[in-house]
Amino acid sequence: MHPGRPEVLERINRSAILQRIREQPGLSRAELGRVLGLSPATVTRLVGQLLEEGLVIERESELRARRSSGRRPRALYLNHEAYHLIGIDLGGTYLVGAVANLNGEIRVEIRRPSRPNGRPEEALGQLFEAIEALLEQARADGYTVRGIGIGAPGVTDPTAGRVIWAPAFQWRDLPLRDEIERRFHLPTFVENDVNLAAFGERWFGIGRGAQSLVCVFIGTGIGAGLILNGELYRGYHYAAGEIGYVIPERSLLHQTYETFGCLETLAAGPAIARWAIERAREFPESVLRPLIEAGRLEATDVFRAAEAGDPLAVQVAEETMDYLAIMLASVIAVVDPEMIVLGGGVARAGPYLVSGLRRRLERVVPAMPEIHLSALGDRAGVLGAVAYAIFELEGLMQVRRALQ
Repeated sequence: MHPGRPEVLERINRSAILQRIREQPGLSRAELGRVLGLSPATVTRLVGQLLEEGLVIERESELRARRSSGRRPRALYLNHEAYHLIGIDLGGTYLVGAVANLNGEIRVEIRRPSRPNGRPEEALGQLFEAIEALLEQARADGYTVRGIGIGAPGVTDPTAGRVIWAPAFQWRDLPLRDEIERRFHLPTFVENDVNLAAFGERWFGIGRGAQSLVCVFIGTGIGAGLILNGELYRGYHYAAGEIGYVIPERSLLHQTYETFGCLETLAAGPAIARWAIERAREFPESVLRPLIEAGRLEATDVFRAAEAGDPLAVQVAEETMDYLAIMLASVIAVVDPEMIVLGGGVARAGPYLVSGLRRRLERVVPAMPEIHLSALGDRAGVLGAVAYAIFELEGLMQVRRALQ
């Protein structure tokens, strides 16, 4: 569609009104017109549509009423309960799904294992079962679900709704959007899981208002979501943010990395646990030994023990942070972000991880960004999927591009 066509302009104006009401609740119609440069007739018509659809509610503003002697102005607010969305975060270890309203308030939530022994068709079946369970619960609770957002681990083509390559599930060129829409008859939007986590942090979390944001999630794999000038940046091949493929040492350059990238083999959750297991013989008194012998050691155990001073854990954690700092220094030098947000299972190491990375980075980068832990934790991806579905359904992506 061409932006000059009336129906496109109508859609852009409508979405701009909806976005402004969300960002500045309580505006009057006259204020909307002034802020957006729209005529009173256009505002009245489009607000009327939104009121009729239940997306917006209007009520008297007591504060403004005290300041005016004439007709009481009417304030506009987004109706967060107008409809609900399903968000799914397909992590490499767990699937997290939720039904949430337009304000990101979760009404239904499920959490399930997500790695069925590397069989692609079983992973897809588990996703279908999760969506069905969420829909059944939403119907039982009286919620109207209008769309589905899916965060997939790996390289995705969001315009076609395809998963190009998801190593954790062995999905290659999977038309995921078409599969879900054919089965559930709901608009579906597919994006990279870490991109959606970044979207969630900017929409609902620690990154609200940030224009340049990099979310780095460290779990089964390592990936980043980049928001530049307020927009998701995906790259030419939709592979921007695949920082698990960073090569931190020259000696590692001439190897082949297919299922997981070089950095992931050194500093992702499974690698951290592996390093500790391989070195455990050198540290017979380590507090990690019982967990290792029981086969229950995880990366968070290593960082927790390192913070307490365990020699084995300190050695592994310090080397891990070296690798992660090399990667982050490269990201900072190229992108110059306002903020870096750390998430994923390894980020549960908390302040110990953040302070260790800050200490390494502040001496070597040209400009130091803020570094924070995720405010949404393991809900970042699922809430990002909800926010992304809202943006696509209401045309807010189109508005942002058209107004730039």
